[in-house]
Amino acid sequence: MSVVVLDVETSGFVGVPKSSVLEVGAVCLSDDGYELSQFSSLVRPTNPFGKWSEGAMRVHQLPQDRLMRAPEPQTAWAAMLWWMSLHPPVTQVLAYNVTFDQAMMCKTFDGPEHLPWGPCIMRAASERLLGHRKGIKLEEAAGQLGVPCPEGDRHRALFDAVLAGRVWAALL
Repeated sequence: MSVVVLDVETSGFVGVPKSSVLEVGAVCLSDDGYELSQFSSLVRPTNPFGKWSEGAMRVHQLPQDRLMRAPEPQTAWAAMLWWMSLHPPVTQVLAYNVTFDQAMMCKTFDGPEHLPWGPCIMRAASERLLGHRKGIKLEEAAGQLGVPCPEGDRHRALFDAVLAGRVWAALL
C-alpha cells in the first residue's frame, strides 16, 4: 500500500475562472512514510495569462516560454496516472492544502475527483502543533517537526510535495 502526496502551482485561485494548474509535483510514500519515488510535470496553461495571473507567476517563477511548450493538461494527467500505477496500490492522495489542490486538479484535469482523497496535512499539522485546525504554513510545520527542507526551488510543486510528504511522515 502507498500514499501519494501532491502539490500544484497555479495561474490563480480556484474562484478565478481562467486559472489552472501550471505544475504538478508528487511523491509516493510507503504506508510508514518512506519515500518511494517522485513525479513532476509542467502543464500548458488552458487560458492566456492576464493581470489576474501576475502574482502567481511571480511567486512560482514559472517561465511562460517553458509553460507554452509543456504537455497539454490531459497529457500531464495521463503521465501522473501512469506514474501512480507503478507503485503498490495507492490508498490515499494527500495534499498540504487538500481543499485547494483537489479543487484545482478537478478544475484543470478530467478525473481527479475519482482519486482516493485523504485528509488535509495542513489541518493535521496545525492540530498537532498549534492545538487547532485553522492552518500553519508548510515550512513552519516542517521546522517545528524537525523536518529538513528538500533541495530545489521553494514554491515549486515538487519541492512543496516532498516537504509535505516529510511533514506527513513526521506526523505518523
